[in-house]
Amino acid sequence: MKHICFFSGDITRDGGTERVATLIANGLVESGNYRVSFLSVTEAKEEPSFEISPKIDRTALNDKWINAGPGYLKVIPFLRKYLIDNDIDIIIDIDIVLDVLSVPVCRMLKTKVVSWGHFAFDYEMNCFYRRYIYKHYTKKADALVTLCKYNQIKSSKLFKREDRIVHIYNPVLNVHEISEQKENMLLWAAHTTPVKGYEYIVKIALILKDKLPGWQWIVLGDGEDYDKFKSMVEENALSDFVRIMGYDRNIDKYYEKAKIFTLTSKSEGLSIVTLDAIAFGVPAVSFDISGVNEIINNGQNGYLIKPFDCEEYADKVYRLASDEKHREAFARRLKKDIKKFSYEEILGQWIKLLNSL
Repeated sequence: MKHICFFSGDITRDGGTERVATLIANGLVESGNYRVSFLSVTEAKEEPSFEISPKIDRTALNDKWINAGPGYLKVIPFLRKYLIDNDIDIIIDIDIVLDVLSVPVCRMLKTKVVSWGHFAFDYEMNCFYRRYIYKHYTKKADALVTLCKYNQIKSSKLFKREDRIVHIYNPVLNVHEISEQKENMLLWAAHTTPVKGYEYIVKIALILKDKLPGWQWIVLGDGEDYDKFKSMVEENALSDFVRIMGYDRNIDKYYEKAKIFTLTSKSEGLSIVTLDAIAFGVPAVSFDISGVNEIINNGQNGYLIKPFDCEEYADKVYRLASDEKHREAFARRLKKDIKKFSYEEILGQWIKLLNSL
């Protein structure tokens, strides 16, 4: 029985990366065909944000957070000892920055390395230290898993190899019936960080606020720019229209009520919140970026907007908001298009990859 280790910066965090990793790990261990463990560089919380099967062991290499860089050197001997002592067959790096540790450590071991990229290829290439790791360590992994076809194609060209580079989408765990308790609500959910394009909410809201009386734009999430974003909304007198709610773990209640999901990201690996929205039958509007344009079928189940045209974005949101039959047609199409993201399908692709190593 193969022993699979999921290697994380901190598996107790509440991000999409940690969420999908726990889903796949739980599925593998419940299949009965694998031993599964979680290894983190450190763990900030005693309990993880997402449920992990009691059959899965959790271990941390260090008691404090270590930024990627020279500080990583001191954990290398601990990583090597862990892999040997626990007889790990495959280590799955839940972020390419961890390849700088696992790839050299596993070079003299039997352990195979799977690098799992969770960011857009263009984002990786625009960040110096991530680009360096991608080109010098990730390319030496035994397999690279990308979240979308675009990243797979770009990575294959960069590495000049197609073998062992696969794309596996993030899964949708549950598909929900469309709620009858809908409200005049636009929904946005993400960390308020620059890559999520929160500033576009302000620009779009200034166009929409007088066109959509009785509507509210609910914004969920926290992050490094939370206070800055809140100030922008207040300074533009948008507080009655744009309601900043902060982080709420029970996001499902908002998906049930929302009529339109909005994404303003500049870059995505594969947008989990957009997948969640379509699982609830909520049509989405997003800029046309990789990691989203393989989820949304433009003009069929949602809208993809030329980056970063706020006028067109506002126009498409208004069209969906003002035409109930149009929204319902999109919602029906979503039910058909979501099948390729089913949990069973995605877990099967992971099993196929792991069995090939």
